[in-house]
Amino acid sequence: MNAKSSDIIRLAATTSLRISTLPTAKEQTAALKRHIEVCDVFLGVVLEGDGEHRILVKGRAILEDIVASGRPRRLIQGAISVSCAEEAIAMRHVFGDGEGMAKAPGLERAG
Repeated sequence: MNAKSSDIIRLAATTSLRISTLPTAKEQTAALKRHIEVCDVFLGVVLEGDGEHRILVKGRAILEDIVASGRPRRLIQGAISVSCAEEAIAMRHVFGDGEGMAKAPGLERAG
């Protein structure tokens, strides 16, 4: 696991903890929605064995623009721990990039 991976895992765990401490499901959902809205790129992180799998929830167009232009760009990044890829895909459909990205792959598998 490299430093970037541990930063993303830490961010996902911190976000998950903050949201889970809210008293109601309605408040938790509203907080998740706010987190996704304020980020340029948002990931769902599934921890598997000694690695992780990242699912893009929001930010595909921005990432494609960065790749196409070849120019780096400052981004607000967010992440949350999820139990499975389907959970992150559901977040994408409801709060993120939408259904048009249903068949998009995850970003990477580290381990």
